[in-house]
Amino acid sequence: MHKLADQGFKRISFSDSLVNGSMKHFRTLCAELAKIDRKLKWNGQFIIRAKNTFKESDFDNLANSGCTG
Repeated sequence: MHKLADQGFKRISFSDSLVNGSMKHFRTLCAELAKIDRKLKWNGQFIIRAKNTFKESDFDNLANSGCTG
């Protein structure tokens, strides 16, 4: 993702409902995107999860990562 930002990309769209198929990898993705100085905006489709799996902090991480929808 860092390379995409360095190459001038501004937006990424994921067209795969498994973007959060693994919550561990999804949280890592959000954390890595949040670290980028030049924020990438991104959107995608994901699986609606139970309240005990998708936490309130995940919504904060989505916002910090540049997720727009």
